[in-house]
Amino acid sequence: MKFSRILIFVSLPLSYMVQAEDYYQVATLIYQQDEIVASPTMVVTANQPSSVLIGDDVRLAVTLTPKADDEIALVAALAVGSEQLTPRLVVKLDQPAMINVDGHRLAFTVTKQP
Repeated sequence: MKFSRILIFVSLPLSYMVQAEDYYQVATLIYQQDEIVASPTMVVTANQPSSVLIGDDVRLAVTLTPKADDEIALVAALAVGSEQLTPRLVVKLDQPAMINVDGHRLAFTVTKQP
């Protein structure tokens, strides 16, 4: 009987450490003066920063934080040449969201992965 109690107490903390990670696909359109300069698509783990380098002068980093069933907080860091932009927005899953910042337009579509 003592052995089974010990086994239960040891296994309980381990069950809390094993959590399912949420994965999302982020399709992005990066515009500069109404022209698409890049269109990266990334698979991102929730609450983990992910980044992509496009050519020599465009870098995009994205962090997603689930808010509600169909809402995601998105923090982006975009570097185009020497310009740095860090927009933050809340997007709905499977619906395009667009933001204009200092002459740059960014469009994001976030889809939950199975």
